Amino acid sequence: MGLTWQPAFGVILVLYFYSHYFFASGAAHIGAMYTAFLAVARACGTPAMLAALALGQVGGWWRMRNNVMWWQGG
Repeated sequence: MGLTWQPAFGVILVLYFYSHYFFASGAAHIGAMYTAFLAVARACGTPAMLAALALGQVGGWWRMRNNVMWWQGG
């Protein structure tokens, strides 16, 4: 695509967030996708610590969103 690592990593984060909906559980998603997305991010030039922490944080957003919806009855 010819992107620098910053916009490429943004695309990776968005794909990682929305790919949660293809898995039955958060553990299944992390087990299947975290390492692969981390490797792609590193191949794009993203600093390793930033990529690891950001992917973990995005996974937390998904769990937090589902918990909020559950408590609201949605």
